[in-house]
Order: sequence, then structure tokens, then C-alpha cells
Amino acid sequence: MKTRVIHHTTYGFPLDPMFFGQTFVIGDHTKNSSLETAVSTLHKDTMNDFDLFQLDRKLAFQKFFTKLIKGNIHHEMWKASEIKDSEDKERFFGLQTAQNGRSDYMKLFLEWVEDSRLALAFHYFKWNHFGLDELKRRYGNKTKVYLHLHCMAEMYFGNLNRAELSGNKNERRDRLHRSIDSVNPTFVAVSDAVKRSFMQHNLIPEERIVVVKNGVSSDLYNIVSDDAKQNFRRDLRINASKLVGYVGRISPEKGSAMLLSLLRHYEKNPADIGFVIASSNGEHMDRFIQDVQRYAPTLIEQDKLKFCVDVSKLTAGLYSRDKEVSEFFLDRFTQKGIVGSKLFVDAISIPLQPYLDVYLQPSNSEALSLSVLEAIMSGIPVIASNVGGLPEIVSHNNGNLIDVDGRAGRVVMRDFVDSIEYWINNPMDSAYAQEIRSHLIRAGFDAKTMAKKLDEVYQH
Repeated sequence: MKTRVIHHTTYGFPLDPMFFGQTFVIGDHTKNSSLETAVSTLHKDTMNDFDLFQLDRKLAFQKFFTKLIKGNIHHEMWKASEIKDSEDKERFFGLQTAQNGRSDYMKLFLEWVEDSRLALAFHYFKWNHFGLDELKRRYGNKTKVYLHLHCMAEMYFGNLNRAELSGNKNERRDRLHRSIDSVNPTFVAVSDAVKRSFMQHNLIPEERIVVVKNGVSSDLYNIVSDDAKQNFRRDLRINASKLVGYVGRISPEKGSAMLLSLLRHYEKNPADIGFVIASSNGEHMDRFIQDVQRYAPTLIEQDKLKFCVDVSKLTAGLYSRDKEVSEFFLDRFTQKGIVGSKLFVDAISIPLQPYLDVYLQPSNSEALSLSVLEAIMSGIPVIASNVGGLPEIVSHNNGNLIDVDGRAGRVVMRDFVDSIEYWINNPMDSAYAQEIRSHLIRAGFDAKTMAKKLDEVYQH
């Protein structure tokens, strides 16, 4: 029996203003999978804004080869729980009523489950997957639940270094165990570190977790020439011969405080180094921009600090910009009042990482990091915090790991500065960069390899 996959995400797909990596993991799977797929999203903009939903649906089909459907399984199961009459409940779940007033989600579910085995892949973490036990009772082995673990367990349970979980953390673990018993899911972790973190305190049994490490496009992220780098920097209006960058959300767990500390350092200690931050609408973006304007005005005035939006994964790296995609993200920066200022450049449709000299990832918690993989795939040295899954991909061969736990911020910042200056003064030569890239592909971190491994998990 063939297998079909329905991915479930709480964020917009494929237009995710928060830049959550799970969105691109889903997209890389659907684009490279041998299975038929669909994506269900809970994101309120996508659910309520007709025009945005139609744009998302078009992009999902054209660029990621998948269906985008309205509705979601939890809402459907909640509606089912309200039905008291047994005949009405049978009709609700019955295949013969698939076209009678159902949501797009339920129509597709009932259509696919008739002749397929469905892999229901959830990319958000819930303590209680309400109603899925009822679904499995009715359709048995024709449905299987997969819960993707995109973050370290500490993101959900807090500090796990204590001997025992306490208070509501114990309650969450108990609810999680009840959900495991009723739904019988398979957990898919993006790194060995994530798997270990969820095994701690018996949160999830080891035998229920499989590891499929993230992969990134080896077509989109490649090594470019020095001339191409210089041309790109002129286009970005960067007034420096070297370029350091960061791509992703602006938030505490991603190291926004350390990013700001590094900018303040180079404000006070000028160097021939420019900085580019490619982000969008992270939870703390407004405050971060205000702080940057306050603490690094000279960097801005001298064109050594720029913000941009990297939409390359949504435009397939085409130099001709996708107008609708660019406008979607530019609108968010327009609302922040920085479009047209010296600080903001534009939406760029080719990836940032290949044009950098050094990539920064000063995270406080990190499952693996797509952005870091993208930098390594581009032959760029990475300076990252020694946390989570980052040691699985960053080493002295391709960058530096900075110890952050239990150390004063100024000491950590100094280590980042020293590492930046080392790699600026000792760049990788092109042959070695190509070797690093080739090793990453052989190790299975290519998007096509990731998709193939996910297919195998979903069909198991």
C-alpha cells in the first residue's frame, strides 16, 4: 500500500514571517520526496487572509510540489468530540461523506486514507494530541503519527540539568506519556543532541526516537568566487572588505544579546569588517533594531551594518526577484519604519551565506541549525556556541565552538571577537572549502538525502 504524507505546522507555509526552520525542512522534504504530500497550517494569517492563503497555495504547488490545505486535524477532532449521536459520528468519520460539508483537510484525509497509508507528520510539540487515538481506532494501521522534534527539550521543559523534574514539568511529562500510550507515535529528532535531551528524565523512551538530521540544498548553497563576493557587497552597499553575517530569527535563544554585544564592540573598536543580518519578523526584532540604532550608530552611518531579508529558499536563488515573495517580507520591515533607511538593504533572492567571510551562530539553545549547515555547504567558516547539536557539525576544521554555559558574557564575547579576527586573517582557501563542503554532503546533510531518509521513516 502506498504512503502519503500530511505535514502539520503552526506557522505559515511556505511564507513564514518568523523564519522558523521547520518551514524549510517541510519544504525540502516535499520538494525532494518520492511520496505524495500535503501541508496543513494553523498560522492565523494563512487561515484568515484569503489573498495570502492563495499566494501560499500557489507557492506551495509551484516551488515545493505539494498541496496546501485549509483546516487542521485538531479542529476536526474537536468537532467530532462534540457529536453525541452515534450515527452522526459515523457519518462524520465515514468515507462516503467525504464531500459533504467537510473542511479541505477532512476531505483530503478521507480521500487519501481510502487507498493509502497516511503519515501524519506534526512539526509542533503538544502534550496531548487530542482525538488522534479516536482516529487510529477507526483507521488502525492506515494512519501513523510522527512527532518531529525541531528543538532541544529545554525549550519545552526548561533546565534539565537538575536531578528531578519539578512541579508542572512532571505534569507535562505525565501528559506526554499518556499521549504516547494512546497515539503510539514515532518521534523524529533533527540531531543526536535532541534525542539525548528528550531521553533525559525519561521524557521519551529511546526506542521511540529516530534521528534524521537536517539537510540543506547543495544546489542553492555553493562556493562563489572572490569577485562575486565583492560585487555582492557593493550591491548591499557594504563599505568594508570583509563581511560577517547571521541569518535567522532575532530572539534570546538565538543569541540576540550576543549579536548586539559584538556590534557594540566593533562600534567602539573600528575594523574593516561589515555586518549583515538577514532576518524578518522574530519575536524581539523591534527592540533589537532600536538597540542597534542606539548602540551602533557609527556602523550604520559608515555602511558597515545592514539588515536584509534572504528569500532565496522561496525563489530558488533566481536573480530575478519574485515580487510577491519580496513584498510579503518587505511589508513587515516597512511597518517597523526602517525600509528606505541606511540600515535596511532589500529582500535578496540569492543566499547570503556564500558571500560572507565568517558566519555567526551565537545561540543559547540550538537543535542543529539550518543556517549553519548552509554556511558550511557554502565553504564559509562558522563561529558558533558550543550548545545542543552544533558540535555535531561545527569543529576546528570548519570554524570554532565557543563555550557559553556558566561563563561571563564579556568573556564569551571576547572569544567570539578573537575567532572572528582569526578567520578574517586566515581564510579558507577554495580547495579546502570544497573539501569541507564535499564532506558535509557525504555525511548526509544534503536536502535530498534528508528527504530520502524521511521517506523511509514515514513508510516504516
